[in-house]
Amino acid sequence: MTKIIGIIADTGNLYGNRVFFSGERYLQAITDLTDLQPILIPPLGGNIMSLLDRLDGVMLTGNVSNVHPSRYGQDETEKHPPYDESRDGTAIPYLDKIIAHEIPLIAICRGFQELNVAYGGTLHPAIHEIDGRLDHRRIKTDDAAIRYAPRHSVKLTEGGLFESWVGTNEIMVNSLHFQGVDKLGDGLEVEAVAEDGTIEGFIVKNAKGFTAAVQWHPEYEPATNKFSKCFYEAFAEAVFAR
Repeated sequence: MTKIIGIIADTGNLYGNRVFFSGERYLQAITDLTDLQPILIPPLGGNIMSLLDRLDGVMLTGNVSNVHPSRYGQDETEKHPPYDESRDGTAIPYLDKIIAHEIPLIAICRGFQELNVAYGGTLHPAIHEIDGRLDHRRIKTDDAAIRYAPRHSVKLTEGGLFESWVGTNEIMVNSLHFQGVDKLGDGLEVEAVAEDGTIEGFIVKNAKGFTAAVQWHPEYEPATNKFSKCFYEAFAEAVFAR
C-alpha cells in the first residue's frame, strides 16, 4: 500500500489569487529516494487532527516566510517579516499532537523553526547580527549550485542519531537562513551545532516515533550527499515500520 506523507503547504499570490504550494525539490527528494507519496495539506487554519489517521508521515518544508514572532511571545519588528500566518496556524498548534500520535516527522529550514516554536522555543530574527556568528543568509544568485553549495561545518552530537547515520561527528552543510534558534524548545535534543554555536539540528527527545529536524537544506541533490540520503531513508524506514 502506498504510504502518504502530508506536507503543509505555503501560501502565495498568483495574479491576485491566493494559492497554496510547496517547492519542487522538497517533493522530488521524497519521490527520488523513497517509495513514499507526498501530498499537500492546504494551510486553511483549520484543525488537521482528522487527517492524522490517513497520514503515514509528515514533512515540514522550508520557505522564505518566517514564523510570526507572536507565536513565541515577541513583538514584531522590521526584521521579522515576511510571514505566512496561515501556515503558522495550520502547523504549529498540532505538531506536538502529530508526534504524540507517533507519526514520523521531518522538518527542514522553516519547518525546523516551526518545530522549535511548537515546543516553546524562540527565534532570533537576524543571526548574522550576533557577535561572533557567521552570516547564514543565502548567497544572492540564481545559480542553484552556488546557492546550495556547502557553506560551513556542523558538529554532530557524539552518540546521537545524526552521527549514527554518517559515522562521523562533523559534516559540511549549506546555509540559506537569516533567522535561527535563540532558545531551544523544551524536550528537544540538539543533534547538530554550527561552528559559531548556532543550533542547526535536533530531535524530539522522548518521542516514541521518528523525528528529525535540520536548519539546512538536505533536499538539494540528496542522492549524492551521505547525510541527506540517510535523512530521507531513515524517515522512510520509520514510515514503513509503523
